[in-house]
Amino acid sequence: MEDKYSKKDIMEFYCNTNYYANRSYGVSEASRYYFDKEAKDLTIWEAATLAGISNNPSRYDPVAHPDTSKWKRDQVIDNMALCKFITREEQENAKAQPLTVAKVYEGGTTENYQTSYAIHSAVLELMKNDDFVFQYVFPSKSSYDSYKEEYQEQYQAKRYGTQGRI
Repeated sequence: MEDKYSKKDIMEFYCNTNYYANRSYGVSEASRYYFDKEAKDLTIWEAATLAGISNNPSRYDPVAHPDTSKWKRDQVIDNMALCKFITREEQENAKAQPLTVAKVYEGGTTENYQTSYAIHSAVLELMKNDDFVFQYVFPSKSSYDSYKEEYQEQYQAKRYGTQGRI
């Protein structure tokens, strides 16, 4: 894969498709579910929470396991400071924040990871069957925003369309 794509592109693919628990796939969807905001607007502690979830979604899910999620979040924050991505003051401030989540979309679910992943995969296959063209690299922010809007519309239509929920 590294022969064809840059590390940045590979990381973008990963972040846009990774599972973040609670039926959230990709950083954007997880940002909206957990914090009711776009990924670009996340605070340090919110970004660290998502980074922690991605390591083990069932173990670090802040809805089901807030204490474990906070512990992992703080570990990520410490590593960010150690690598000098944030200052000591930013580290202390971020760790002092309570772990709060918005849970913007649907309420609790009995779906486990396997069921959620199967549904997500089925929706993507339905989109592909209707000739939706998946993209991972964009020439501009406006093209990304346009794609994201179309993707979300198509995804929601396939997942929750008039035929009922998958």
